[in-house]
Parts: sequence; C-alpha cells; structure tokens
Amino acid sequence: MNKIYYIIAKHDDAIYNKYTKKSMVGKKPILVEDAPELDSMTKKYNAGLKRIKNLKDNDIVVFLHEDIIILDNLFEGKLLLTFSSYPDVGVVGVYGSQAYIGGGWFSYDHKYSVGAIKSMRKDGTYYEMRHALPPRSINRNMVVVDGLMMAIRGKCLKQVQFDESINGFHQYDNSYCLEALLKTEYKVAVTDLNIFHASEGSPDETWLQDSLSLINRYKELGLQIPLTSRNIKEVNYGKVQ
Repeated sequence: MNKIYYIIAKHDDAIYNKYTKKSMVGKKPILVEDAPELDSMTKKYNAGLKRIKNLKDNDIVVFLHEDIIILDNLFEGKLLLTFSSYPDVGVVGVYGSQAYIGGGWFSYDHKYSVGAIKSMRKDGTYYEMRHALPPRSINRNMVVVDGLMMAIRGKCLKQVQFDESINGFHQYDNSYCLEALLKTEYKVAVTDLNIFHASEGSPDETWLQDSLSLINRYKELGLQIPLTSRNIKEVNYGKVQ
C-alpha cells in the first residue's frame, strides 16, 4: 500500500502546537527544526526528504506549513484517489494559478485562479477564496500552487527536488511546480481539499524581488510569458537543465 509522509518546516513551537499539530494526531510527521545550515525553505524540505528511507514511486509526501489545520476528514483518501486515478499528476495543491507572470499570482485576474482556501487575517477575521473548482473535482492544468500544502508523488520527487538556489522562505513552491513541469512528465493539479490557513501571507520587498528573479530565470530559457502548462510542456524537458 502506498504511504503518505508529512514534512513540516517548524519555526515556532506555539504556532505549530496551536494549528498543524492538531492535524497530526496518530501520524508521525517529519519535523524539520530551525538550524543555521537550514536557512531556506528549500533546504528544510530537502533535509526532511533525506529522512525518508526507501521512498516508493507512488508514495505521497505532503509538505505543510506549521500554521494550517486539515479540516477534511477524507484528506488522505482524496489524495490517494487523486494520485491513483491520475498517473500523470505529480503535484497536488489546494489553491493555485493556471498562469504565472511573477509576483503575487493570487492577485491576478481570477480567471486564472483555481481552488479554495480558508485563511485568517492579521486582525483575526476570516475569509475564503474559492475559484473555478466545483466540489469533488480536479484541475490538472495548473502552473503553480500555494505552498501551504503541496502533496508530491514519490517518483516526481526522485526526479526533481527543491532548488536550493532559491534562498529564504519565499518562491520555493512556485519554483518546485515550474521545475516539475519543465523536467518531468508530470502535471500540477488542484483538487477539492478543505484546509484552514492561519495566515494571509507576508509579501514583503524580499518576496517581490525573489519573484522577479524567478520569472527572469524562465524568460532566459526562452519560455513564453505568462507561463502556462501548455507553453511549458512545449519545451523539451529533457534538454532543460
């Protein structure tokens, strides 16, 4: 039977205990603590991956923020069904975009947005974003998904790990999705999963600069902007390094 692993980059014990820990009852998550040598999300997640022994091609690794709560009682069943029903899917998220031009894709014209996410603002109020994804459905034409929850097929992770040239704690999710589309046969998808995120994010100046650097990388490869799953897959991923 396929296994589901959980990797959580933990920074604040109080936040983790208040939120994500509640969803880990009965599970054995891999908690990656802060360390001087783990100064980016990409390094933290790769460090967590190294702690999985004998990862199978069809195992699933779920990367989670420390401030989420999985509200969906069928969360694992839905993931298993999604990956088994769609062997061409390598990455699954809950909210994402079908086009990427850098910056905050979640603020684009929402005709590109797919999925649903419940979040909490800094003032303690709640809001939900829900776009173009009927219940119990899937969209396999995504370009990027929000890193609050990324479920990745084992074989995809064997082909592409997190790019440690992406510094800090931003853009690791966008980078992984784009690299997976470029360098593997897999697609990126969003499916209907009920998750609460106790944050609205913090897109500061560093975040913006990192996003511009990321999109410039793909411009230099000659990819057409905005990036879509179609124009990415038109590139021969075997020749892209």
